[in-house]
Amino acid sequence: MNINHYALRKEREIQKFINKLPPLNAAAAGVGNDKRIPHHILTGYHNNHLPISVFVPKHKEDGEKFPVIIDIYGGGFVAGRSEQNKCFGAWCAEHGYLTFIPEYTPIPETNLFGQIGDILKAFEAIDRLADNYDGDKSKMYLVGDGAGAALACLTYALIWHPVSMRHLDDELPFNIPQNAKFSFRAMCLQNGIFTLTDGKTAAITPYLMEKDWKKTSYAPYVSPKTYAKMLPPCFLVTGISDSQKKDTKRFSNLLAHKRIKCKTYITHTPFTKESFAARYPGKPYSEAANLEMLKFFEQI
Repeated sequence: MNINHYALRKEREIQKFINKLPPLNAAAAGVGNDKRIPHHILTGYHNNHLPISVFVPKHKEDGEKFPVIIDIYGGGFVAGRSEQNKCFGAWCAEHGYLTFIPEYTPIPETNLFGQIGDILKAFEAIDRLADNYDGDKSKMYLVGDGAGAALACLTYALIWHPVSMRHLDDELPFNIPQNAKFSFRAMCLQNGIFTLTDGKTAAITPYLMEKDWKKTSYAPYVSPKTYAKMLPPCFLVTGISDSQKKDTKRFSNLLAHKRIKCKTYITHTPFTKESFAARYPGKPYSEAANLEMLKFFEQI
């Protein structure tokens, strides 16, 4: 497999999707308010982190702070950017959630541990930025779709279970920043949890980690069987047309076995596309899923 050709093909697919995205619903998310904007790209501070998109709710009561969502986009680890989920970020802002979507470096420009490092740097920056945008860090939620769901799980497990995940922790490019350790109340994982060993994902695993990764000390710790027990309450989203719905079902069973609170939402709308709830939030079936996600968050 030529990883560069594969990554380029995936990137072209995502760019075609981005080109077809509708304009953001700016009227519902803050245009015209001097102090708030619906979508702003935050560049790195002294090159310490990659750009982060932020979506800010328009309205709030005096003294009120916004609950916070951090969304990790997918793209098979090799492609993707925050722009592909911008409509989801705006949708969350319209519903009162301050939403951040950080960028991370694609494979093969880095590896799995570099991607987790990018997310940790973004968390460290968001710790500061949430205060600037009136975010309530006592009400934080982590969302991921596709590869982003796997990265979200691994990052959370590393943050809160560094001893159990020490073999994976040893591979990170730096120590986990203390102010990146957010206490996420819950997670939403959309369209499959990659196992890194099945199907197309297995072909890129040597680039994600290393050629003989199965012989390493960290091999068991990239498996959902290991990190599932370390997660907060989880809301899972899939559909009858989701090519990875079996992964979602297996993961749901793992969470239940580990006694982690979990709810699975399945849309029976035919021909729904990959990561539909994150990429097409304006569709009725996506909005239904996302409203159930927010209801789950608010009940935790």
